[in-house]
Amino acid sequence: MTQTVPVSIRLTPEKASLLDEMAKQGERSRNNLINLAIDTYLEMHEAWVDGIEAAIRQDDSGLTFPADEVFQRVRGRFWKSN
Repeated sequence: MTQTVPVSIRLTPEKASLLDEMAKQGERSRNNLINLAIDTYLEMHEAWVDGIEAAIRQDDSGLTFPADEVFQRVRGRFWKSN
């Protein structure tokens, strides 16, 4: 069994009510929903950081183009003058 530690948070009454309703509808506990939300946030944050680190590595390796060059290419491809 995974070891846990108690954590306390404060919610507005509206958020607590919505959370309780979601828990009831999904036959889950409030604690379970909060843990799922935290897990989702942590995964998203990790992916965000990984993306930034990958972009920095790409830039450091010279595999990027200046923004004005990218915009010029896009304009030339999609907004050609008649």
